[in-house]
Amino acid sequence: MNENPIKVLSKSRFYIFISLFVLFLLIDTLLELNIIVKMHENWYESTYSIITVSLLTVLMVGFFNSFISRIYLYNDFIYIKTLFKKKKIYYKDIKELDFGSSGSPQNFYFVLYGEGGKVLGIIQLQYDLGKLNQQKDFINFIKNHQPNIKLDKNCERLLQR
Repeated sequence: MNENPIKVLSKSRFYIFISLFVLFLLIDTLLELNIIVKMHENWYESTYSIITVSLLTVLMVGFFNSFISRIYLYNDFIYIKTLFKKKKIYYKDIKELDFGSSGSPQNFYFVLYGEGGKVLGIIQLQYDLGKLNQQKDFINFIKNHQPNIKLDKNCERLLQR
């Protein structure tokens, strides 16, 4: 990737804040500061270890993924980089753009479909797409690079607002 991206989408500050809070819980537990987590004298070492490992896992995945996860928008393709995988999606391969959710209002996302309804990528709104204007800009950006793209009803409603 020798060219610079047109736009970079990164995770919002809210997820970084949550990860810092988990880091604080981990430090509180490990150093027995008893600020939030009050450990009693009769706890077994295995329970203490389970709490420590759980907090470390959440911290690693949440905190590091918040800093590493980015979506790079180039002239020819979208490059999605997360903690565990990297993916390149060319605009010419995108046939349909859907806007959906999985249960709660915080779990809205864009789905990029290719030929035959194959899912090419999922872009969560936590990547700086939480506001209506940013969502409109993203849809228009995709439409400018792939004019033949089919938008679902939710995307059409977003553009009309």
